[in-house]
Amino acid sequence: MKYKLTDKTTEVNGMTLYRIQATKNFGIIRKGDVGGFVQSKSNLSENGTAWVSGDAKVYHNAKVSMNAQVYGRAEVYGNAKVFGDSKVFRDACIYDNARVFGNAEVWGNAQVLDNAKVCDAAVVHGDARVSMSAQVYGSVRVFYNADIFGDAKVFGDARVHGDALVGGDAKVFGSARVLGRAEIYGNAKVSGNARVHGSAEVRGNAEVYGESVLSHSVIIRGGYTTDSPVFIQGTKHCMNMVYPGILRIGCEERTVEYWLENYESIGRSQGYTDDEIKQYHTYIKMFAQIKSGIPV
Repeated sequence: MKYKLTDKTTEVNGMTLYRIQATKNFGIIRKGDVGGFVQSKSNLSENGTAWVSGDAKVYHNAKVSMNAQVYGRAEVYGNAKVFGDSKVFRDACIYDNARVFGNAEVWGNAQVLDNAKVCDAAVVHGDARVSMSAQVYGSVRVFYNADIFGDAKVFGDARVHGDALVGGDAKVFGSARVLGRAEIYGNAKVSGNARVHGSAEVRGNAEVYGESVLSHSVIIRGGYTTDSPVFIQGTKHCMNMVYPGILRIGCEERTVEYWLENYESIGRSQGYTDDEIKQYHTYIKMFAQIKSGIPV
């Protein structure tokens, strides 16, 4: 037996939790060291160097095992499991049927819940949230107010932060970065060294990879695939391809052919100067050449 329940208690939602105390040396814990709180002996394994310390709490059917550490004011409850060499600390919460394992770290005010998994060397912190059946693994960092949900997977060396959302069956991997208020969902994939930020959205079966950079209010959807930059911020309006052959300028979505034929009249109706019309014509031709193969 490596620890015992003491008579020092605390109440959580009508349940009594007991502060623990080490009864022998193990890992960095010395005999007599006082730990955190558990509801019963089933919450903390007698095997390995797993430990609950500070004012951390483990209760319901949750369990901390192997060499995992839960400390600070963290809480693990429901049917959650924290194991391996993982760490949960500060004010983080792991609950429902969530799993945190490997060398993963969850800290700050981060939450892992439902059937979500965080493992390998992944780090989730700040006010980030991983929920439903989402998986975060590899050397990923998810932080600030980022939200990973649904059946989404974030892995490799990816980073998701800010107020970014990744949901549905979306995948973010490689060295991709998703930040700001960007949203990735559906069956979308963002990979390689791609960057998606601002209020950009990647939806449906769209794929963004390579050195792509999407920002501002760019929307990529359907079966669209891009491996090169597809966003241009012009003098007046931004431009991006929203479907194969469909170019969005400002709030208008038209075929590239339409823009090529009508750019001058549209520009004048929008108050563009001659130089601005010339500028946008150059951009439209660029999209035509890169994305549609239309003769220009």
